[in-house]
Amino acid sequence: MQKVSVLSSWDIPPAITKVWRDLLAADASLDSPYFRPEFTDAVATVRDDVRVAIVEEGSEIVAVFPFQLGAGNAGRPVGGRLSDFQGIIGHQNLRISTREFVKKCGLSEWRFDHLHGNQKPFSGDIETRDTSPYIDLSKGYEAYIEDRRKQSSEIKSLGRKERKLEREVGEIRFTYHDADDRVFDQLVRWKADQYARTDLTNIFDFDWTLDLLLHILDRSDAEFQGVLSSMYAGDRLVAMHYGMASGGVLHSWFPAYDCELSKYSPGLISLQLLAEAAAENGIQRIDLGRGDETYKLKFASGTIPVCDGIVSCSPLRRAGKSAWELARRTAKTPALRPILSGPARMIRRMSEQAAMK
Repeated sequence: MQKVSVLSSWDIPPAITKVWRDLLAADASLDSPYFRPEFTDAVATVRDDVRVAIVEEGSEIVAVFPFQLGAGNAGRPVGGRLSDFQGIIGHQNLRISTREFVKKCGLSEWRFDHLHGNQKPFSGDIETRDTSPYIDLSKGYEAYIEDRRKQSSEIKSLGRKERKLEREVGEIRFTYHDADDRVFDQLVRWKADQYARTDLTNIFDFDWTLDLLLHILDRSDAEFQGVLSSMYAGDRLVAMHYGMASGGVLHSWFPAYDCELSKYSPGLISLQLLAEAAAENGIQRIDLGRGDETYKLKFASGTIPVCDGIVSCSPLRRAGKSAWELARRTAKTPALRPILSGPARMIRRMSEQAAMK
């Protein structure tokens, strides 16, 4: 018989945090910083809706499940749209009835959009599947970049672009972790410009996101820390990257570069230098996050499956879910895209904003 107790993140005793870490250590698929108790704690410092469900069988804790409690008791992954890997942290042989479990958590539903593909308990609740590319540095940087140069002529030519950037702008200087506040401030400005250009919701319009990123940057322990990297050409800041590191994994979160220098491919040069510096700092994998952007496919060594879906306790909501997914797939049909682009864009913006509140 499973018992589920729900606690505020701030009420988690050290003994349960230790079990949480032990569960992570026992399952290699849970090595992302997003599954760390430190990430949940970080979000809880800037939001008051973070909860953690504790699953017990007899006297043993077999799983922990962090989530955010939204309107109508709807559950979301911790961090909302900022969360690139989601799921329950539990024994690999964990079995749950997901609807019953969500109900025991006091939720009307739990919606996910980056569920790790190894999350077997939720396999029956998946609607769509995608992939999250990663860079494999387990054999060292040189082995990685040699393989990528064989696969991509653009990566092979990055050395030429790097030399051209140095000749025409200034000597390149890359810092793996830059504590200069001006780098973070410029990152926020460039990302805001990017969101405006691509008609995406600016996540930095929500105060809690800035507070979260700054809070994570303040952490410096090996188990969980923020990493803000910078690349200069001479005295000019041309690219930066904000990520989270945990053990041997670095998650690429917010890359940005100076668009005025785009002909030099500063973003690609910066990512290559990041991979080299990360390997020197003990990183064995860089997760690039879900998406099929060209640069990710060129740099990726492989992919991790991620999934969208919803666990709902309401038959009406489950019917609505199916209708919503049908509409979303229809909107992706090439022949209908011009007709549906306006409504689809409006729905997407509403969904993005809801995920950030």
